[in-house]
Amino acid sequence: MTTGEDSISIEYKWHGPELADLLNNQITLGNFVLQPGTYDEIELKVTGTREDAGDLPVFYLEGTYKNNSGSRPIVVWVSDDVYFKTEKENVGVTDEGINITSVIQLYLDQLMANVDPADLDNADLSDGVIVISADSNTQIYQIVMSNLAHDHRSHYKHKHQNDDHEHEGYDNDHHGDDD
Repeated sequence: MTTGEDSISIEYKWHGPELADLLNNQITLGNFVLQPGTYDEIELKVTGTREDAGDLPVFYLEGTYKNNSGSRPIVVWVSDDVYFKTEKENVGVTDEGINITSVIQLYLDQLMANVDPADLDNADLSDGVIVISADSNTQIYQIVMSNLAHDHRSHYKHKHQNDDHEHEGYDNDHHGDDD
């Protein structure tokens, strides 16, 4: 995060692991207090690493895959490092304070883009479950990993204390790059 025109950089880090239910829209991964001033950019990065996760997945989704012949459980078990970033430019923090919420949206249709339904129909099963991982159904896993790195969009909102209006926006330009 960079403050003012003098390009002072302040960085807060926390290392996990942190188990996060991605379907819980009330999840808080952390918070911190900024001193009053104008910030050129406030940036939030969330990195999931294999090192921090140990034997657990870095990123995990489960659900039901449905096709014309029925349905079966499906699991996406990501053991590779993942990275998400959201940023907001030109943020003024007053003495009254400001609450900034950053949301990283992942869309299942984008995550599974370019995955041929025939590949899912013919995927290897583990105890009746389609497991997509580095060790199982690896071609699908590589597509999902590529999509995970590029197909998410960040959303931010901020609200000044004593202000009943939320101010919202989207970062449509971010494509998972570490910039």
